[in-house]
Amino acid sequence: MGSINAVRPEHSKLIMNSHVAVQCAIRMSMRALLMSLSLVGWKLEQLRAMEKSHKQRRILLM
Repeated sequence: MGSINAVRPEHSKLIMNSHVAVQCAIRMSMRALLMSLSLVGWKLEQLRAMEKSHKQRRILLM
């Protein structure tokens, strides 16, 4: 009879699969976070460009 802490082979496979699944989920959420941050950055750049052109237009109108 083995020790109580011994993990059965099928259990170790499950543990490894869940570990891989957790790593994959973390990687996916990090990728989603990076994508949303880059989208926010892109939107801010668009707003800055619009603001700049608006200021230039205002100067031309004066």
